[in-house]
Amino acid sequence: ETLSRGAPALAARFLRRALREPPPMPWRPGLLLAAGQAEARAGDARAVAHLREALEHAPDDATQARAALELIQLLGRSGELSAGADLALRVIDRLDPRDDLRLRLEAELLNLALLDRGLRPLGLERLAQLEPAVLGNAPGACMLLAVLASDAAARGESRAEAISLAERALAGGWLLESVFLHVHAASALILSGRYAQSIAVCDDFIAHARARGDLPGLALAHAFRASGHWHAGSLDQALAESELATGLAPPAVAAVASSFALTFRIEALVLRGDIEQARMTLPAATGPADQLPSALLLSARGRLRLAEGRTLEALEDMRAVGGLLDRWQAPNSAFAPWRAEAALALHSMGDLGGARKLIEDELHSAGRWGDPWLLGQAMRAQALVGAVARRIPVLDDAVEVLRPSEARLELARALAELGIAEGEAGRRRVAREHLREATEIAEECAAPAVAQRARQALIAAGGRPRRSAATGPLALTPTEDRIARLAAEGMSNRRIAQSLFITEKTVETHLANAYRKLGIRVRGELAAALTA
Repeated sequence: ETLSRGAPALAARFLRRALREPPPMPWRPGLLLAAGQAEARAGDARAVAHLREALEHAPDDATQARAALELIQLLGRSGELSAGADLALRVIDRLDPRDDLRLRLEAELLNLALLDRGLRPLGLERLAQLEPAVLGNAPGACMLLAVLASDAAARGESRAEAISLAERALAGGWLLESVFLHVHAASALILSGRYAQSIAVCDDFIAHARARGDLPGLALAHAFRASGHWHAGSLDQALAESELATGLAPPAVAAVASSFALTFRIEALVLRGDIEQARMTLPAATGPADQLPSALLLSARGRLRLAEGRTLEALEDMRAVGGLLDRWQAPNSAFAPWRAEAALALHSMGDLGGARKLIEDELHSAGRWGDPWLLGQAMRAQALVGAVARRIPVLDDAVEVLRPSEARLELARALAELGIAEGEAGRRRVAREHLREATEIAEECAAPAVAQRARQALIAAGGRPRRSAATGPLALTPTEDRIARLAAEGMSNRRIAQSLFITEKTVETHLANAYRKLGIRVRGELAAALTA
């Protein structure tokens, strides 16, 4: 009953009390499994011991498989990928090949094996044996489809295939039972440029995990919702989601979530121009070097170092990302973009030939994959490292690619560079139009560094930029807006804090900022002020 109310920590206390009776031996494995499941949801490290004991004393293969599934997910969340995969390999062959529990174990095994350097060849070998066309819509089949979607995105050969596999995997809602496999589908959508869809997918898991009190699952889902917002260019939203992810569960049981969340935080801070904050975040974001997510962190660190002016170190980081992706047979640089920044670094060091060769490679790869976010970055870099006479037409093409996409901030960056190039070429009227649009989009995205660059160029081109909103609904940060709207709906500060997994003091701080910006004094004025 307590579990059904989303209070796994309290349920785990009851179950540990039951285990101390002690129960009759035939009951013990089931109670151990239930205790481990409740503790895993609550982020309690005691789950590992209880699940291992349940596995050891399981009376049949099915009970053993259920205990193994729970323990494998727990080991994966804490970053112990090799241990989780080894456990799956020990249990999986005891089950009938048609058993859904076996399919689920296979999916969890592939999830971990494909992320671990030592086990990746085994993972790719087993993955190649799957036939998506014959997989049905049972829970285990949907979980395998999620891994196939992620692999299709990593290979970068067919964006349509990756989207189709992800949508098939998500149909029916079975992925809500495994945060890692749910994240695989969400990640495939993010890498395919479907940011709004991926954020909605994360919303579904967050609602489910919140009702269950699944703190480690919530942490990972918020981390990938941060990724969706970062790609789209909603930087305040990305930072808010990253903060939620890192505060939800202890690092011991959510190491992977913390690493992802902090990496996306660094990316968002660099785009905002908050270089000092990004530099301070970097030490906490370190993760195992033998796991594929390390490519994401290297890519983020390279962009930070480029922004700091540490060009040679940035180039070393980006080349390391490329080497890692090659070794992992995951050539799609949308996973961890590196060539555009490496080309800019080479260009600033005077290696024009090397810079242009890298951009040619990136244009070929990004063009084949077809994601506007990645292709737009490549085209912007191509313009900056190529011949000045070709800069305007290349940037025009980049804007054309990005305009219909969901990558709003990348559009603003392309527009800013286009306006700057047009101003330098004496085309001041059209330059002002593009720079004004770039400024407005960058401000909407909470990207002050991009907005400032466009604004300065607009003034140089003879334009008068609009003043940024300091008051009113548009001045609210995404977190302030979210909390203010919940308060306007009648929720108390305590309920808001519980629903967002933050402290009441944090709610009070954000509401005080919202009141000041909206020019109101009492809660009852919120609804009208927000719709003004």
